[in-house]
Order: sequence, then C-alpha cells, then structure tokens
Amino acid sequence: KQQVYEETMPERLTLAQEQVLAIAPKPSAVISFFASLYIIATVLTNVEKRKKMYHRLMTALSFHSALQSVWFFWGTWAIPEGLVYLSAGTTTTCTAQGFLIQFSLVIPTYYSSLSVFAYFTMHSTAMNEAIHRVEPLVHGLLHVFPLASSIALQQIEMLNPNGPWCWIESFPPGCGKDTYPCVRGGGMSAEVAMWAFAGAPFFFMLFLSTVT
Repeated sequence: KQQVYEETMPERLTLAQEQVLAIAPKPSAVISFFASLYIIATVLTNVEKRKKMYHRLMTALSFHSALQSVWFFWGTWAIPEGLVYLSAGTTTTCTAQGFLIQFSLVIPTYYSSLSVFAYFTMHSTAMNEAIHRVEPLVHGLLHVFPLASSIALQQIEMLNPNGPWCWIESFPPGCGKDTYPCVRGGGMSAEVAMWAFAGAPFFFMLFLSTVT
C-alpha cells in the first residue's frame, strides 16, 4: 500500500514549503495546549466557578481544545512515511488523526452553546433553569454531529493527507472521474465532503452564535 501511495502522489511542494507546513503549526499548538490547560485549572480549582454552568461549558470546550492542540502538534508525523517532510506514519495513523481532528468540530459547537446559554440567561429565567436541569444532555448532544461525521468520513475513506495533517481529502488529492483514479475516498468529491461535514456546519454555528 505504501508503494501505491508513492506512485500516485501528485506533484509535491518544494522542500522549503513542506518544512514550513510541517513545523509552523507546532508552536501555536503548544501555546494553545497550555492556554487550554490554564483555563481548565482555573475552573477546577475554584469552587464558585465549578458551580456555574458557563464555566463548566468553558472547561469542556478547553478540554477539547487541548486535545485538538495535540492532534495539530502531531502534524505530518501521522502522514504515511515518505509523502511529506517529517511524515512517519501509516494509513492507520493518518485516518486516526483525521478522525480526531474532525471530532474537534465539537469546539465550535461549544462556542455556539455559550452564545445560546448567554441569550437564554439574559432573556428567560424559566428557560435558563430548564437548561441547567438538562445540562448533561446538552453536553451529550454537542458531541453527536462531530462524532457521527468522524465515523462517516472514516467509513468512506475520506480522511487522508491534507496539508500539514490528515483531514477531509481524497487520495491522491484531486483524483476523480475527470482526472485519475482515487486510491481512497473516491465515492464523494473532497469539496462536497468538506462542505457537508465541516464548512456548512461551521457556518451554521457561526450564524447561530451571531443571532443569539
């Protein structure tokens, strides 16, 4: 399978470009990781903050943000060996990284939930109390689409090398009926998959956060 990857790999970037793509995300991933840990620690060590739903939502958001930072720091190391600079993984590690990055879509869902929570807190005491009663359900529902979309993308083999990590992409990039055969993910165009599983949900959550 590794030989197939190498034979079907399209024209590569220059070495300098690959080095930038591989290394540039790592410093920001480290900063994000420790910033997320700081928020978590701030809430968990403060009894009053732990009593408030807003801070519990922030803690869950920061937990997922810390994990996402790890997946981004992993970077090209997860990509099958020999494809790009610092790649040292396999198809399995690439799929795993793509699955986890897609699951990180839970982060914008938490951001949206904070906006909705703030709206109801200010405008409806009854609704605010109702949300507090079903808080565990809220946390669970926020994970449904990120998990379901991750599983769906894994099933259609649409988690492949995409820039400095693995995410939504067919392989080799640009493959299809009008170009060259796909080794993985040929059942759906990468553009359609990107919009269906990431772009449209993200803009919906952005819209929801804006109107609330």
